[in-house]
Amino acid sequence: MSSAKVVGIHGAKTHGSGQAKALPEVVLKLRDHSKERIRTALVELFNSADDALFAMADKAESNVEQTTYFEAMRELRLQRKSIVIATVGAIIRSFNDVPSAQVRLESGSDKPQSIDDLSLVDDEKLEFDVAIEGMVQRVRGAASDTLESLAARLKHVYELPNADDQALPVSPEILCKGFVDGCAELESDIRAKLVVLKLFERYVLSEMPKVYQELNAALIQHKVLPDLSSKRAQSGTNPKASQNSDAPSGGGLATSSGVSADESVSGGVNLESLRQLLHPQGTRMPSQSAASSTTFSRQAEYAQQDILNTLSLFQSCANDALEQYASENRAIDFNALLVSRLGGAESNKACSELDGDMINLVSMLFEFILDDRQLQAQMKALISRLQIPILKVALLDKSFFSKGGHPARKLLNEIASAAIGWNAPKEGRRDRFKEKLESIIETISNDFVDDVRIFDRLLNEFEAFAEAEHRRGLLVEQRTKDSERGKAAADEARRSAQLVINQAISERAVPDLGVELLRDAWSKVLVFRYLREGDDSASWEDATSFVSELAWSLCPDPKEPEARAKLLKLIPNLVSRCRKGFEEISFDDVRARGFLKRLEDQHVLSLQALQQQVDLQESAVLAAEKSARSAAETTSDVLSAMDDQNDEVSELVRSTLDLEDDFKQLQEACELANEKSENIETTHADMPKKQEGIVLVPEQEQAEQQTLADDSPFFQQVDRFVVGCWFEFVKDGKTERCKLAALIKASDKYIFVNRSGVKVAEKNRNELAEDLSRGVLQSLNDGLLFDRALESIITNLRG
Repeated sequence: MSSAKVVGIHGAKTHGSGQAKALPEVVLKLRDHSKERIRTALVELFNSADDALFAMADKAESNVEQTTYFEAMRELRLQRKSIVIATVGAIIRSFNDVPSAQVRLESGSDKPQSIDDLSLVDDEKLEFDVAIEGMVQRVRGAASDTLESLAARLKHVYELPNADDQALPVSPEILCKGFVDGCAELESDIRAKLVVLKLFERYVLSEMPKVYQELNAALIQHKVLPDLSSKRAQSGTNPKASQNSDAPSGGGLATSSGVSADESVSGGVNLESLRQLLHPQGTRMPSQSAASSTTFSRQAEYAQQDILNTLSLFQSCANDALEQYASENRAIDFNALLVSRLGGAESNKACSELDGDMINLVSMLFEFILDDRQLQAQMKALISRLQIPILKVALLDKSFFSKGGHPARKLLNEIASAAIGWNAPKEGRRDRFKEKLESIIETISNDFVDDVRIFDRLLNEFEAFAEAEHRRGLLVEQRTKDSERGKAAADEARRSAQLVINQAISERAVPDLGVELLRDAWSKVLVFRYLREGDDSASWEDATSFVSELAWSLCPDPKEPEARAKLLKLIPNLVSRCRKGFEEISFDDVRARGFLKRLEDQHVLSLQALQQQVDLQESAVLAAEKSARSAAETTSDVLSAMDDQNDEVSELVRSTLDLEDDFKQLQEACELANEKSENIETTHADMPKKQEGIVLVPEQEQAEQQTLADDSPFFQQVDRFVVGCWFEFVKDGKTERCKLAALIKASDKYIFVNRSGVKVAEKNRNELAEDLSRGVLQSLNDGLLFDRALESIITNLRG
């Protein structure tokens, strides 16, 4: 210890009274290195934050929720600089002022879980505290040995042997506290803040184990406790480390039932806690081999290298070589395999207790994985080939269970996550995903001996492949969603257009020409304007008023005052608007001219009918006036006047009868047109969905008969469906996996796509509830496979 050639901080000279003591060169280097590494990671965080929040906004179920994420995105951009300054500033201060940090920590004024500045309500604050505590513990669990060594060297440099590890420079607690302080001004929803925390863990905290290693290397280079690890191993002063080199320091006491309450499976669990679950009363876990009653013994243990050599011998073997040691679900009985190769009770040999526990834990792990219904049989067959390599990793690296970011664990999770949406391709079609997975597993089987770094390389390779596949699928999926939303909007536009037209022709006896023009031509103008500007626009109002005005112009009410004058004024405007509408939709010129010519002829007929009514009224008025004048004539002329009057009256009667006959014919024509209009309406329900004009959606398609009760749990389950979740459909005995890509509430459509983004199903709420009740639809759990398996193991062992 005393051989280190570094002067402690408390031994540094001061430059005058009251001035701060100069930091040693090695501390300055550590500070600058930490600052730059963390700044770089923060930049990566902010570069990725927009994508993450935008993806969440895209999946939002409401406009309010979507707005929340967009506001969080905007705030994060605005606060980016202050967050970086706060986080990096906390790191710099942690190097400059260790004693003060220790005092603050002891007084409780600077604990990382104290985040009242965020102004969260109690429940949200608790959720935030738990998230931060979990992140800190996951970092400490992933880098426990490295952090312990770094703490010892920093205590030596600062001459603070009793300093709390949390108060030392660049500790996870100080780093999280700095970031949280930087986020204090964010006014985002709690969900958005938790997303930001997850990004911080993913892009910054995940890099810290490497940073801690680099800081240790720099201290060793400057001769600060260079032989710390070897001395500790020789002196045996750290029995905890010898039992579990990567157990999280300060991780809480394990309860009598097993894993400590403050541990997180997603970040790894304490191996010692798992082993306590295996041996709750200090007993030994028996072998899982059904064929052998051999138990592990401390008296004559297999050398670990012999175990590894035996496993390597079978690692690249074909499945039939392992068939005698595998169960029906392909889970390997490692105990039976080792006994057959290395000898069992008769040779008084067995695995060491630690190796035996690792074998049992890995066996239980794969028992869960290979029984998991989320994976298809072909994927399970491939993943089963990783049993031996994963066991070798667990034996070689005891941090396998305690380190949440272990590359072998992450590779398992990534494979399972990518495989959840896999469907067997059609015969003769290439399967890029399966080919890549086979290549990864083949490389592990052939090349992995004892260097676990191979998993790092293959993890990066697979993540790059999966990301490329994901992005390709997202592009197609986005086109699918855009297309479906466009179809839904078009259907809504057609319904609105049909409603306007039906209302107009139901109120009047519109002749054939009017029905044809509105149905086959003007309906397209209505749809176009609805889609372009919406139903609250002046353009839509103009298009709908045209419908009612056209209907009136083709069948005007003769009794309406000044009807003929109104029609004369209206006709030029109607023709102009009709021509303009046809131009907007690029309607066929020949048909447009035909419609306009026939419209002109029909308007002439309407004007003639109205003129006949005017003539009739004028004739009646003239006859009445003439009769009044005749009554004033002298008595001597009465007889002759009466004869003349009789002639006039007879003529008037004849004219009136002729006019009445004309109007009766016009009325019959209107009634006939009305009947035709009604026939058109009644046949609309039987028309196919797609026709030249309006596309109708039959009522039975919009509201199918509901066979389930409104309060059925299946409807409740459908209402909980979230965009982005995976499902499995069974049709004609075949299964197909697909993802819910979009929920179009206006048309009650749930759009499902495969992993390539191609639409494979379209269902409504009733159909999905019915499928759930019949068992032909199941939702899939796309959570991390390894972590779900580990949770299952803990639950089973506790039971």
